[in-house]
Amino acid sequence: MKSLFGLFYLMFFSFDTHYADHDSIPVHLYECYEKKVTLMPMSMTTLIDIIRKVETSEHFYMDMRMLTNAIINRFWRDGIVRDPNIIYNNPNVIGYKTSGFQSHKYKLLYSYLIPNSGYFLPNEILTLEEKCTLHFMLSSSIDIWERGDEDQTCPDQRSFQKQWENHEWSGVKKSTCPIENGVISTRGYGTVSPNHILGAIASALQPLELNQQFLLQSTKENNTLYETINNVWASTICGISTGDLAEVLIFQMPMVQKAFMGPPSIWNNSELPVHSYIKADYNIIHDECWQFTDAEILGGIDGLILANEIVRYSNITYSLRLSQVLEMFYTNRGGNFPSQTRACTRQNYFFGTLLSKDKLLYDQTSRFAEVLATYAPRYFNDTLFISHQLDRTLAKFKNYASNLVSSWNKPCPVKDQIRTKLHLFVVFDSTWSSYETLEVLMHIANKIDVSHYGSTISVINGVTGDLTVNSAKTTSELYLLWTTAPSYKKITDSTNLERGFIALKLLLESTLYFENKPLGLVTLILTPSTPISDSLYNDIESTVKSVKSFNPDMKFIYVTSTINRRSFTRMTLLPGSQSDHIIKLDDKNKYNLYRELEILQDVPRSLAPTFCTQGDNGFVNMTIEQYITTGTKQKYRIHPVFLCSGRDTIEIKVLSYNYGNLEACMYWKSNNSTCLLSSYNEDLIFTVKSPCTSKNTEVIKEDWNPDCRPVYIEVNPKRSFGKCAEKDCRFPDDLRFSLKLSGLKCLQHPITCNTSSKVVAILIPVFIVILFNNLINDL
Repeated sequence: MKSLFGLFYLMFFSFDTHYADHDSIPVHLYECYEKKVTLMPMSMTTLIDIIRKVETSEHFYMDMRMLTNAIINRFWRDGIVRDPNIIYNNPNVIGYKTSGFQSHKYKLLYSYLIPNSGYFLPNEILTLEEKCTLHFMLSSSIDIWERGDEDQTCPDQRSFQKQWENHEWSGVKKSTCPIENGVISTRGYGTVSPNHILGAIASALQPLELNQQFLLQSTKENNTLYETINNVWASTICGISTGDLAEVLIFQMPMVQKAFMGPPSIWNNSELPVHSYIKADYNIIHDECWQFTDAEILGGIDGLILANEIVRYSNITYSLRLSQVLEMFYTNRGGNFPSQTRACTRQNYFFGTLLSKDKLLYDQTSRFAEVLATYAPRYFNDTLFISHQLDRTLAKFKNYASNLVSSWNKPCPVKDQIRTKLHLFVVFDSTWSSYETLEVLMHIANKIDVSHYGSTISVINGVTGDLTVNSAKTTSELYLLWTTAPSYKKITDSTNLERGFIALKLLLESTLYFENKPLGLVTLILTPSTPISDSLYNDIESTVKSVKSFNPDMKFIYVTSTINRRSFTRMTLLPGSQSDHIIKLDDKNKYNLYRELEILQDVPRSLAPTFCTQGDNGFVNMTIEQYITTGTKQKYRIHPVFLCSGRDTIEIKVLSYNYGNLEACMYWKSNNSTCLLSSYNEDLIFTVKSPCTSKNTEVIKEDWNPDCRPVYIEVNPKRSFGKCAEKDCRFPDDLRFSLKLSGLKCLQHPITCNTSSKVVAILIPVFIVILFNNLINDL
């Protein structure tokens, strides 16, 4: 079957001969240099999102080996550097060239040691922004030349400037903080080089041992080298990108008395990582001693770990995907393989395994360096120089890498107990600048897991009512939509929030009618600086009531200041506001806000019946398919307004599909729960009798009506059989199950309990708002 898929791809996606040209920028990458492309954040999250988009696309059938090879072969290109002498006034001139020292090793690895399967990605799967982001993530180089932003990006290194003026005669100066390309940030595990990681995975899935003579066949030198080189070692610690041990020996050691490892780099912003600035002293930058940066050391170690683990994982579970491997390693979720290694246990591997392989490390580094010396310019005439310098270089590496790995060591995080899945709507004001607002949004998006399998976020300008971000399904999409949006959609210069609330209502009406997914619904009114005036309060209150009548599960979180709190407090007393919350923020301290927003993790997923079709006014039986990862819990809620118009008996089934053992618990009316545990393919059944003896759900107080309370279902996986292989599986140990509800009545808007005397008070403002919406453009 795989051969048929391979034939399909070879037939429709032919080989591009530019991939094999190592001395120029490939034609298919020209757009990344010719156009001003907005790149996504350089983070592991972005890399996983892009890979996952490819994996889950329609008609995509590559396995992990094919995909990893295809990504490397299409997007990886080391040593492309900016030429500061090129004036960008000719559309036919790119201004970049392949002249970085990294290009020599790239040529050797690409030609012989990294497998080339001949499979290529369909061009239409990824956008230009995603393609270029992948290219710059994977391609190692150093942008060494002055950019003009150094006073802002590295003011602490301003003292270098005078020294550059004394040493540079060409008119082009080196930057005091060069940019390191080909690296990405991780959340808590340092900056890593992803081409080390993907190269190691590709090599492990197709291991090679090649004789040095074979690797030297394209050179004109006579040699007596006959040892073998292992491609896994060559593509990680000993060989793949900017600065590994072989490059230190060849490019650095002839120039300095002692080998230098590092340097480290710092990101422009931890939430919005776009540029990684090298942090080093004058001599390191002047001598260009960055053949083995911190990111490459960590990436090389992580690559070796995954190279050792990947084959074992593949033997345990089938249809393992590249995005799963990366997410399992850099988080504490998914997999649950025996003796599973993760980034948080990197130190154990380094001290327990890697340092014990002294001879292998020595031999492989020596052999690779001997071959590389024939491909690259060198400053010695005898390869004996390599053996003479190798012991000192390896000793320096072990000492430096030991300290570096220890500095990033921390306990593995406790697995998340409740995994929220939200559609979050954010209405913002002018409290922060456009850039700072994006920083806040990105932090929140990461906390609530905005991703293909997680939450969704929409963002509304609270003053103009413009939809700045419409249903971003990944953090990188959020970043891109915000960054490319017109400035007027991101700037607020008024204190009138009326348009923002009306825009929220209209957006909800146009989207949620057609959704039947168990998501938590939250609106975050992120307006600490903006009050609600008395003259506008009644109109905004009517809009909020309308939103709640159409979306009873909607939870409002109001972020406001002490001085502006009064109006928002009144809103939390409206009928159906039991779950609403106020966060008081009297300064612009984002970290205080982040602590308060931990409450988002507790929002349950809504279980709502489907909408009535035309002429239908009956009861529904609905089944919702779900997946859950071991080590997590998922919490669902049936709102009282859905119960009060239903039958006297509501039945909830948790249907098992033999992906493992599930425990499900039902909470209703008290803190006591009813819990059931499934065995082989067993369904769990819960019955709720007389769920609402009182039809009044519009109680104006903080708690629910004791005679009509919500029903909660909590699902907890106890054991996985590791058989989750379909595209809807986030991890191979996910459990598939379904929630089947019967006895609920189909929905009609507005959603109310028909016998409640307070319904009339809610419906009248609804019609007022509908009429008011016709005038929105005239406001």
